[in-house]
Amino acid sequence: MSSSFSKNVVVLGTGGTIAGLKGDAHEGGIGYDAAQLGIEQLLGSSDLEVMLQEEGLSLRSEQVAQIDSKDMDREVWHALASRCKALLVDPHVAALVITHGTDTMGESAYLLSRLFSHSARPLVLTGAMRPHDDPDADGPSNLKDSIGLVTRLLRAQRAGVWVVFDGILHDPIRVKKFSATALNAFHSFEGDGFKEHIAPDRLLKNALEPHSFEPFGDPMVWSDWTFDPDLEAQSWPQVEILLCHADMKLNAYLNYLIDKKANKNHIDKMETLSGLILSGLGIGTWPQVLEPQLMRLMELGVRVVLCSQVPWGQGQIAKGALLAHEHFHFTTLEPSKARIALMLQLLSEAQV
Repeated sequence: MSSSFSKNVVVLGTGGTIAGLKGDAHEGGIGYDAAQLGIEQLLGSSDLEVMLQEEGLSLRSEQVAQIDSKDMDREVWHALASRCKALLVDPHVAALVITHGTDTMGESAYLLSRLFSHSARPLVLTGAMRPHDDPDADGPSNLKDSIGLVTRLLRAQRAGVWVVFDGILHDPIRVKKFSATALNAFHSFEGDGFKEHIAPDRLLKNALEPHSFEPFGDPMVWSDWTFDPDLEAQSWPQVEILLCHADMKLNAYLNYLIDKKANKNHIDKMETLSGLILSGLGIGTWPQVLEPQLMRLMELGVRVVLCSQVPWGQGQIAKGALLAHEHFHFTTLEPSKARIALMLQLLSEAQV
């Protein structure tokens, strides 16, 4: 899809529910298959080109991946980031829109916000909760809202990474998926469950100017990594997540990681665990029974980052014996985003 206009808004497709089909494959119409349609097919019947032509822009599209986002992995992230990096410096590109499955959209949005927050051009992610052939499909309206936001951002000479869903503007650092079925599936703040509690300028139907989000408060200062397309995704460091819960004993998985790390030679150690996210409780606490294992991992050079699995209110540094260790850190990011942040931190340190 292309035009004679000199500036393009490029839509990158990765699959997801927005490209899914219900079809006749599911008895009673329940369920659907994600990632069935290409991005050209999604855009072909829309009026997005007309919207952009009114702004002197044209529409282009590329298929970067065709997956259910539950299968998102570092290879797809690498391919997506590579295309974003190339397109965001292309003089013929004004902005990017990415269609993405909802299950891991928050993680991809965070990754891209860390890699391209300083870009001079806007990048917007969106998706859908209902497949393309559902009578009440929400993908077309989310795409239209995303293109509308792009035009506002360009008029206001604003850039950055944004998430658009169900008529609401979301912060990619804070955004979380909170429902498996609701159209308003994503929240960025504790009051997002009801639209009347959302700041009016985050509602796209009201906002003449794009919303400005307050900086995210985090006691951990993360280093930026300059994305290198030549660095293979398989060489990115291995970072795992351990979920804390009641009735924990000495953890068999931690013992496995310790054994694997301790018994590799020095060269191979980087191919084993490099970091561990401890998905803690409450404000960020952990069962004391884990402390010997966590200390052993840190002695072996593994970075441990504590966060909380509780969605809101974990902005306080927890107390405990492990905090004094140089390899133990605390973040207010949610666990899946803390994993990405630690991966980027380790890549940044290796890049120096």
